[in-house]
Amino acid sequence: MNATDIAKTVFEICIRDNMNYSISGLGLKVLMHVDGKKNVLELDEIMGIDMKLMAKAVSELLEQELIRPVNDAAGLVIDSDFIGFLIDKMSIIVGPIAQVIVEDAINDIGRGREIPLTKAAEVAELLSRQIPDESQKVAFIKSVMTRIKATRNANI
Repeated sequence: MNATDIAKTVFEICIRDNMNYSISGLGLKVLMHVDGKKNVLELDEIMGIDMKLMAKAVSELLEQELIRPVNDAAGLVIDSDFIGFLIDKMSIIVGPIAQVIVEDAINDIGRGREIPLTKAAEVAELLSRQIPDESQKVAFIKSVMTRIKATRNANI
């Protein structure tokens, strides 16, 4: 991954239990700012450090597998198949109004149909508010989360 790619990439923390890590002070500072939402350039602006040092710290964290790119950064978005899945699941619960409810939830997120996959759980939560029965709500959220995981795993 070159410096330009790193600058545009969003990372998330992926620390595993029972592992020993040895990282620099700068690496630790960068790790403390990784949130899965801001790209490295945004982190650099917040932290106010030289981009070359930032790239070195990010490389160190990647080598030790303390961070990984968020799928969103790789361009994964909620596509028409996923939206169709949501409509199908919601139509079982609320009937033919499901398409309108799903479209409203998609629009409420603010980016139309080009929503990063990392926001799919937020869409599911918005949709679940329309489900009065608690057991149906839980089942809906579980099925959506399973679909999100499957989509991510298929694209890793």
